[in-house]
Amino acid sequence: MFGRLTNVRIKAAEDAYEQGRIDDAFDIAVSTDLAAYGRIQTLREKLADHCLQNGQEFMMDRKFTEAREQFRRAALLRPADERAGEWINRADQAIADEQVATRQRNAAIQEARHRMEAGSLNGAAAALNLSPKRDPEGLALNNEIARRVEKSAAMLEAARKALDDNRLQTAVGSLLEARKLNARQEGLAELESRIVRECVDAASIALREGRIDRATAEIRLLDSIGESTSARREIESAVNLANRAAAALRNNDFDGADLLLGRLSNVATKAGWVAEARKHLRAIDDNRRALFEGPLGMAVSFAASSVDRTQSNPAETLPARPSFPPPPPVHVGAAANREFRGERADAGLPRRLLLRIDGVGSYLLIRGDRISIGRAGPGASADVQLVSDLSERHADIVRAGEDYFVVSQSGVELAGQSTDHALLQNSDRIRLSRRVKLTFSRPSLKSTAASLELGEGVRMQSECKRIVLWSGPILMGATRECHVRLAPTLGDFILVERGNCLFFKAMRGDAGRNIMLGEQVNVGDLSFRVTDWNANAGSRGMVVS
Repeated sequence: MFGRLTNVRIKAAEDAYEQGRIDDAFDIAVSTDLAAYGRIQTLREKLADHCLQNGQEFMMDRKFTEAREQFRRAALLRPADERAGEWINRADQAIADEQVATRQRNAAIQEARHRMEAGSLNGAAAALNLSPKRDPEGLALNNEIARRVEKSAAMLEAARKALDDNRLQTAVGSLLEARKLNARQEGLAELESRIVRECVDAASIALREGRIDRATAEIRLLDSIGESTSARREIESAVNLANRAAAALRNNDFDGADLLLGRLSNVATKAGWVAEARKHLRAIDDNRRALFEGPLGMAVSFAASSVDRTQSNPAETLPARPSFPPPPPVHVGAAANREFRGERADAGLPRRLLLRIDGVGSYLLIRGDRISIGRAGPGASADVQLVSDLSERHADIVRAGEDYFVVSQSGVELAGQSTDHALLQNSDRIRLSRRVKLTFSRPSLKSTAASLELGEGVRMQSECKRIVLWSGPILMGATRECHVRLAPTLGDFILVERGNCLFFKAMRGDAGRNIMLGEQVNVGDLSFRVTDWNANAGSRGMVVS
């Protein structure tokens, strides 16, 4: 019975081979229970030859996976034949080589696309040289590169024609489109230089004639080109000064407008209207002062005093000699300014303190949520006074809860950008003028206190190393979180204000104690003294060397 079944299976395999059903014939021929039969051995030889031939044809067609499968079958059908093993190795190597080539091709296509979108058409073409010559996607990319080269050349020619017709806005737009398509196109840089020169010249003429809006419009055309051109930067700075002066005038900040126009006169020497405008601004200031110092000013002050006294005590008589408000705070004396800020002898701790640490240095401590920075000189009113070309109160550092802001009608530069109001972040660099630079620090989240580090070339008498904005505990120690950095051997301490008194303690294992102004404090190797800043002899301004 089993012999008849075996013959049936062998017969089925032979019929399948003759009918071209090679897979069916192979499945039966490789059965181990039929291996001893002579007829099946003959069929195996035929099938093995067939698989080797098919595999070689697949190799010619670069169908390496299919070829390997045919060689594997040949090895199963004829295990003693070394040729099948050799062909398997060849197929494996071909598969590995093809995978490497595919990765290289994909990388080349991706790099070509990236360079093309970045405007580097030559770079994109060079990247495509690493892909197969007849790759469909590579051919499509080559066609797109050629199209962009042609379009970029057309846009460049349109920009050149618009410039010749003095249509600057159209010229700039066409140039930007050409640069976006092909950033390294021949003639692009030369045309860009021409456009920048034309815009700068047009803005300079408009500014010289007092047409600030027109000068601003010309400069705005260069928002995306000519960034590295010194002529563009100079006229842009001059137009910015003119616009800031106009904004100051709109806000009735006549002194700020005059200061900005003074700076403008140094860079726009041919703008005759600047001197005329400054003359009018000074006349406004003189007239305001004259009004407040005359009968009308006396009457305004008298009426204000009458209202205040009537509201507080109707039965009280009017003062015999009513005082009138001072002129605008352009030249407010230091004493008057301290009174305005509430710095009085009976108000507890002074607003400004000097911390001197032996072997470490000096620190200016300023209490309060707002400090002003300005120029030094007679009648200077700022908390921090700089000998420079700044306005009298050039900028304020304001604390609002956990945040600090820089505020300035005169304008400051923060992180390379001009601003008049900005949130400060730790390590922000504040530039008040060409030579005056400060660094803001908020070293620790454990305290709202912050500090201002003096930039290179800025120094303070008493050799203060930094200014501490005292609104929370002052941390003293060796870590980066400390407002006052000490050597590790000196220890870690906290200085706080408690009940209008100074309180000092070690960070660990010390109950602390109150200290007096002027008292020499010695704790281990640490020795320091806190005094009233205003009581120090000599000038208290900062000097820019």
